[in-house]
Amino acid sequence: MTDAATLAPVGHNNPPADPYEAMTTHIDDLYIEASNWADGAKIETEAQAAVVERLIDDFKQAIEDCEAARDVEKKPHADEVKRIQERWYPLIGDTQRVTGKAIRAKKALLAVKSVWGREQDALRAAEARRLRDEAAAQAAEAAKAARNAVGDLAATEEAEDLIRAAQTTLRAATQAEKPAVKGMRDNWVICGFQDVPAADGKVTQGRVALLRHYFTMNPDALVEACLKLAEADVRAGKRTIPGLVIENQRRAV
Repeated sequence: MTDAATLAPVGHNNPPADPYEAMTTHIDDLYIEASNWADGAKIETEAQAAVVERLIDDFKQAIEDCEAARDVEKKPHADEVKRIQERWYPLIGDTQRVTGKAIRAKKALLAVKSVWGREQDALRAAEARRLRDEAAAQAAEAAKAARNAVGDLAATEEAEDLIRAAQTTLRAATQAEKPAVKGMRDNWVICGFQDVPAADGKVTQGRVALLRHYFTMNPDALVEACLKLAEADVRAGKRTIPGLVIENQRRAV
């Protein structure tokens, strides 16, 4: 009697190939066939159209099969990455769903430091303004003394002392303007719109002034932004937009 191992040796039924290699071969074959049609030639008969339609369906199916095989191959790795991510979330997660303990504490401390740093910046700015005003007053006094010191050596020396004092005060004002708190950085933000007065006494709304400014400085970028809005409107069903030509150019899917 012949045993099962003799009748069916291991590997006799050609176990399935690697999905990637199998799909590579399949798509290469389809690609060669497609190249015969996508070479600038036009469809001339219903039969030719049917062949092209079949090829499109074959490629759609091949893409779906590739995506399915890829997802199967990725899943064990994706599951492990997700497990590791979620393990660390309580400590360093920084998403809309989870904020880790370390991230929470750091953000809270940075907020406290930011308030203090801005207060220090305001104090230094105020001191810088005071010193600049003082320097301006000293410079004015020095100029007056210099005008009155013509022919008087002692008065000229006194005027020069006043000039040096004004320069020293001005340097102190410049020094006071430098940031003093370490670990702070500039963070310029747009806080709102500001109306702009015109020469004729009229006022231009901030939004309008902003659009006029960028239409003058960078019209292409402004038009591109408007076109993106228009494209969204067209996708939503709008068919008439001032200044634009909108046509229905049907295409294969």
